[in-house]
Amino acid sequence: MTLQIQLELTGALEKWAREQADPAQAVVQALSTCVLTELTPFEAAAAMLKDKVKALPMGFEFNIQQVIGHDTWQVLNRESRLGLGRYVRANQEAFGLVFVRKNSSNHAIYKRNESDDI
Repeated sequence: MTLQIQLELTGALEKWAREQADPAQAVVQALSTCVLTELTPFEAAAAMLKDKVKALPMGFEFNIQQVIGHDTWQVLNRESRLGLGRYVRANQEAFGLVFVRKNSSNHAIYKRNESDDI
C-alpha cells in the first residue's frame, strides 16, 4: 500500500529538508526510524520478561504477570495477554524458561531454564 502525503515544512524542518539530497526519501526514513523505535505494549512486556527472568532464582516458579508486574500487565488488552502467553510458551528457550504446568486459573507456570547461564 502506498500513501501519498503532502507536507508543508517550515522553520528548522524546512531548512533540514532543503539540505537533503532527496527530501522525500529523507522524510520517509526519519519517520520510519521514529515509528520503528517505539515498542508496542506487547513488545515492551516481552522484552521486560526476558530481562527480569535472568534475575530470578533457580527453581522459583512464577507466571508472566508476576515477573513483568501489575502495571505492565494492565496495559495489555486481553488479546495481547493471550498472545504474549502463546508467544512465550512457543519460545521458551529464547526467554530462558521451562514450562512447568498450568495453575487453577489456567495461567502457565514457568521456571528458569537450569541450563540458562546469566
